[in-house]
Amino acid sequence: MKEYYYISQISKLYGIGPDSLRYYERLGIIKPRRDENGYRIYGLHSLYKLSIIRDLRRLRFSMEQIGEYLGDLSLDNTIGLFESEQQIIQQEISELERIDRSLQARLDHFRSLADQPFEIIRRQVLPIRYCLRRQAKLQRDEEIDLAIKKLHRRHESRIHELGNLATGSIWSMKDFEPAQPPKYHSVFILLDSSEEDEADFSLAAGDYLSLFYRGDYTQAAAFVQALYRYAKEHRFHPVAEPLEIYHIDNRFTTKSDEYVTELQLLVTSEIGDDV
Repeated sequence: MKEYYYISQISKLYGIGPDSLRYYERLGIIKPRRDENGYRIYGLHSLYKLSIIRDLRRLRFSMEQIGEYLGDLSLDNTIGLFESEQQIIQQEISELERIDRSLQARLDHFRSLADQPFEIIRRQVLPIRYCLRRQAKLQRDEEIDLAIKKLHRRHESRIHELGNLATGSIWSMKDFEPAQPPKYHSVFILLDSSEEDEADFSLAAGDYLSLFYRGDYTQAAAFVQALYRYAKEHRFHPVAEPLEIYHIDNRFTTKSDEYVTELQLLVTSEIGDDV
């Protein structure tokens, strides 16, 4: 067996690039000798370290960890290092499982919308829903998009991916003019059950009139008026401003005819004196 190997031979033997080998040398982990011509030569004592480095890099250990480990190589340190990495892997598995559940829920929701009747008003009972809210005077679609992005950015360290959370806005009915684009006073992000503690706002539980529509948002005003007419005809009293929930929007498609939006109006079954 050869006593020494050149850098090109080591690189081929271990599948480690010459630049990486020079980096290990700078870190002091591997210390090759120089032959009479100044070329790096690696002795047999270096080979076992390269095997360890290659195996630990595959396990995603940092070079700092590997250097400390090789500096005090023992069975106890080996067991401790592996147990530490195993804990990290378990945490990553848990996070990937959470992401998988979230993606599956979103896929299930998309598929359920295929069977959703559109432009039909229905009454539904909804539980309290916890949200994050940003208040701002808004009108254009771009303003709503930006407000939602700002809201998420303000809380991004505490909530999961925006793409897996439902978003919406709240109409400003005092500013409503039938011939003009609707105005809004708030946007919100609906939180899932695992994130309710982060909420700063909630949508009340109760009876809601609901209408789904497909397509761009220019239709919204007509559908909101339809909700109010329906409420009056069926002796319901609106007790909150309409909600606009974006089930499929520009986060998922650039084709506006694929957008799916839901309008919700909280009502009671008795008409007040002001209606």
